Amino acid sequence: MLSDNGFGAKANSADFLLSLHRITPETDAADGDGATTYDDTLFTFSDPDHLVPWPIWRDGACASAASLPAGYACPTADRQLTGWDFDPESLQVADDGTFWVGEEFGPYLLHLNADGELIEAPVPTPGVQSPSNPTLGSAVPNLANSKGFEGMAISPNGRALRPMLEGATAEDKAAGLGSDLRIYTVRNDAYADGFLRYRMESAANALGDFIQSTTTKHSS
Repeated sequence: MLSDNGFGAKANSADFLLSLHRITPETDAADGDGATTYDDTLFTFSDPDHLVPWPIWRDGACASAASLPAGYACPTADRQLTGWDFDPESLQVADDGTFWVGEEFGPYLLHLNADGELIEAPVPTPGVQSPSNPTLGSAVPNLANSKGFEGMAISPNGRALRPMLEGATAEDKAAGLGSDLRIYTVRNDAYADGFLRYRMESAANALGDFIQSTTTKHSS
């Protein structure tokens, strides 16, 4: 199970550590008491090698915040990542045992090792930025908040990631494609040119997850 950014928004999730958990769902009473068992926390996200090129909450951002809640003290810098830094939404495990996470603030792709440590800088989406993007500066965002990578598939051969936006970009809306969600292809840590589109029945519909499966052809 992948944690979300915490408490629903960037502003109130700075003290929520991003993490990955393992649980065992019990769906058959014959297997036991029918209860879901929490196994453990696999890891919390961290950036010990300073690959994030902007201040994270637990190393610089808290200290420079204009205001803090009453009684709150900035944590000692430890490079752990919180819901102020990223908003994880989707997860895939690569063949080499590393983890890829799609998130919404950038939107970015995050590449983590088995200990939850970033092993490369956050990978930005070409030509797409949300209002929460930490590198936005004076640029105009073209994707609404919480409309980044909600779903992300991996090809059956494990060679390509296919992250999918949850909302339409401003350019697609202006072109009359407000129900179209972009699907990107990422190979060898790089985005391929162009993108696919998935058309929702209504622009008001939401994306939950995205899985790519094989197709078997039968001959007579």
